[in-house]
Amino acid sequence: MVTLKCIAELKKPTHVGFGTGRQVRDLRRKPFIPSIVLTTQIATLSLRLAKSVNRPAPSVKVSDGFLMGKEKMVKVRGQDFFQGQIAFQVQVPKEENLDIVLGALKLLQNFGIGANTSMGFGY
Repeated sequence: MVTLKCIAELKKPTHVGFGTGRQVRDLRRKPFIPSIVLTTQIATLSLRLAKSVNRPAPSVKVSDGFLMGKEKMVKVRGQDFFQGQIAFQVQVPKEENLDIVLGALKLLQNFGIGANTSMGFGY
């Protein structure tokens, strides 16, 4: 098993609220990105890459994305958006699948994380 320690810089304001309108927060009352959001996005991108090279999609385990340092909060139409750096881990069960997961992380850099991308937010 290979563990990748990742840091993502959220340059555009991001909102993760599961349709509640409220940004999810951790026990410190800081915004964070739950593992289900990161797992879904990384697994979907891994599947896309694996299909393109005719290989099985790897199963990945992703931790919650916790905010590092200071966040910048922005309110848009009553919803909280934040910017900053998040840290998370990705576990890949087999080393031969590492290239697909690294490719998925690279694609994640281009597609972004979060909601309301139609308003220009969410990356």
